[in-house]
Parts: sequence; structure tokens; C-alpha cells
Amino acid sequence: MSQRVAPGLLITCLRILLVVAALAGWGATAHADQVDRGDVLVAGGVSHNFKKHLRDIAPFNDYLTTRPSGVGITRGEVNLSSSMDEVITQFRAREIDWASETAFGVPAAVEAGVAEAMALRWKMGKRAYKSLLFVREDQPIHKLADLRGKIVAFEDAGSTSGFVIPAATLRQQGLTLHELGTPREEPRPDAVNYVFAREEINISTWVYRDLVQAGALNDGNWLEAKHMPPQFRAKMHVLYESQTIPRSFVLVRKTLGKPLKRQLLEILLAMHGDKDAHKPMKHYQKTSRLEAADDDVHTARKHVGSLRKFVFAE
Repeated sequence: MSQRVAPGLLITCLRILLVVAALAGWGATAHADQVDRGDVLVAGGVSHNFKKHLRDIAPFNDYLTTRPSGVGITRGEVNLSSSMDEVITQFRAREIDWASETAFGVPAAVEAGVAEAMALRWKMGKRAYKSLLFVREDQPIHKLADLRGKIVAFEDAGSTSGFVIPAATLRQQGLTLHELGTPREEPRPDAVNYVFAREEINISTWVYRDLVQAGALNDGNWLEAKHMPPQFRAKMHVLYESQTIPRSFVLVRKTLGKPLKRQLLEILLAMHGDKDAHKPMKHYQKTSRLEAADDDVHTARKHVGSLRKFVFAE
């Protein structure tokens, strides 16, 4: 025998069910914001050598996954990209949770509203560095404008200190840049011509042998014999020195849950004091420590970000 349910009672029951369903959905969404893939922490980043970068960053990310408690993380994955635009897209799509990027790449992700600069990473054992433009001391080059009609050797298009900062600075000075395929090509007399040397030792060697008239290195490489042999450096003169640039930042996805963000920051700041972290830190571009991003770091990041329009100028 069936029983009829009063229409008013039926509507009330339906409303209750909808509220319960909405609350359940909200809970699932909150958890998705916090972890997204249930139990996976995904590292990202720009790479021009996926195989090597994966080998370097995977142990570091695996270490991070062994530390968070109470947020459901049990394993790590790596999802690399070929450009900063792709990294931003991945952050927005919640396909990656964190990435370590240069001071040049960070502003784009922060301004896009998809990530936050959580910490400063001491890459290659250095907290910060400077970009240098140098010439042979016997060259009649005394200011940046004197590079017009000459050839400059940069590292590659992805290098902050070896291309981005000096190239943006030259354009900021009103100079036109023109890329050449090799140092043997005829330079344009009305532009600062440049070539990519790919390796630091190529840059110093080409300047020393007068294949090019200027080169760009960071101040650390300038002092390292494997990048700038002492007999080369003795014949060189620093033409330009940038302001201090933070070495590398750790970006975290803006929609990542607060408990996980808080735990990740605590883990990152304590890594240099944990002997179990030393090997994965060294493996990942000789990371020596991480520290919270302070006001000075953010000021420097904004300065580098302000140069972006000059880098992408036609």
C-alpha cells in the first residue's frame, strides 16, 4: 500500500537534499583547491632540456611530498613547459602546484593572478647576482652607446643575466638590437648586434679573441676560471653592472589550499637544516637554502619585471 506525500513536505525535502548536495560539493571543491589531484604534488617550470631538468627537480619534489601531514599528499609528479606562458596556463588550469623561476619569469605569473612568490631559492649557492657586460680593455668602448655597430655575445634567450637584463638595458638606452646567426656575419652599423654563444666559456673566449666586441655574464661566472679564465679576465673591462637580481623564486599556485601553502613554506625554510634534504637540494641546481621573500626581494622582482617591455620591444 503506497502513501501519498503532501506537496509542501515534498518541496521541503527537496530543498534539504539540495542544501546537503551543495555542502558536499563545496567540501569537494575546497579539497580540490587544496590538493586538486587527491594525493599528488606537481612541480612545474620552464625548461630547455626536459630530461636533465626532470632528473634534477624530481628528487627535490619527492622530498617535499614526504613532509606535509594532514593534507593528503603522498607522491610527487613533474610537469615541465617550454615557456613561461605555458607555466602560467598550467597554474591557471591547476595542472601544477609550484615552480621555481627566475626574477624575470615571476612577474608574469604574479601579474596574471595565478601564482604567488613564496620563497627565494639560493641557486648555485647564491642568493642574488648581477649581470655584467664586459669588453676587452684595449677596445675603444667606454659606454653602452659605443656598442652600436659592434657585436655582443649573449648566452641564450632564456638566460636572465646572460641576455634578458643586458638586452633590456640596451633597449632602455634607446639602442636597437639586431640578432646575427654567427659572429662571422656582417654587423649592422646602426644597431647593437648580438649572437647567442650558448656556453659561458664561449662568451669569454669570443670576446678575448675579438670575434665579438662585448659579452654578458653574471658576476659569479665572471670570477669562475671555468667560465672566465684568469688570463682572459686580466685583459677585460666591465662596461656595465646591473643592480642586484634575486637568483630564483619558488612560485606556488594561488588557488592552492592555505594549509598546504603554510606547510610547504615551513618545509622549504627548514630544508638547509635537514641532512635528508641536502642531497635533493644539491641535485636541484645546487640549491643551498631557501628563505621567505622579503620586501627587498619583491622590490628587485618588480624592477626586473619593469624591464619586460624592453625585452619584447620590436
